[in-house]
Parts: sequence; C-alpha cells; structure tokens
Amino acid sequence: MNEPQREISAGRDIDAVLSDRAELLPRHREAAYAWRSRWQEMLRGETVGAVAVLEELRERGYRTFALGNWSREEFGWARPRFRFFDGFDDVLLSGDCGALKLAAEIFAWQVNSSGSGPNTRFSSTIGLPMPKLP
Repeated sequence: MNEPQREISAGRDIDAVLSDRAELLPRHREAAYAWRSRWQEMLRGETVGAVAVLEELRERGYRTFALGNWSREEFGWARPRFRFFDGFDDVLLSGDCGALKLAAEIFAWQVNSSGSGPNTRFSSTIGLPMPKLP
C-alpha cells in the first residue's frame, strides 16, 4: 500500500491527501486527482469462493464481520458493486478507527465494537497470521 492510500485508509480526508500530493508533485497533479475519478477501475472482483464461505458460515449460525482497509468514502463507492457486504452482521473500516489491518488495534476495535468475546477468531483471505490482541 502506498503512502497516500495508507493515509486515506487510516481515515484522512481524501481531498486533503490528493491536494497534498498535487502540491508536492505539481507535474503529477492531474494523475493525483485521477485517483478519485478512476477509483472504481482499481477494484478487483470478488475473491473466488469467499462469498460461498460467507453464506455457509451464516447458515451455520456464525456471526460474520467484514474488516476492511478502506475509508468510509471509499466503502460508499464499493458497496453497491459488492452486494455480499449485505451478508455481514457488520462492516468495520480502518478509516473509522484510524488503524490499518494487520495492526492489533483494529482487531481490538472490532472485538469491542461487535461485542465479541475474547475467543473471537479472525480469518484472512490473504493467508497472513493474525496478531494477538493487546
């Protein structure tokens, strides 16, 4: 993740980040602002099989939560495209808590926000180990 995206995902205002980048690199001003207008082009499709796993977990009675590295604004752009988000009990975004995955703080925030207990398990589609909660 590049620095501007990291700032946005941690909750910094998108326009402020783009303005700073355009000021820092004036000859790339147009490219900086194209990030906003072409954001949808950067989205990939659904992770193969992930929606089926989500549906199976819900059928078995598990509570499910999405935890994403997005600002609230970015999520607003993506949600209409990915209806599977409707299947989660809640969607928690890095931009709302100011910490990115895989920082322990975002997982602690998720546990506190959802009312989950200390035995909450996290799963990642990218296969990275999850940090221990503080």
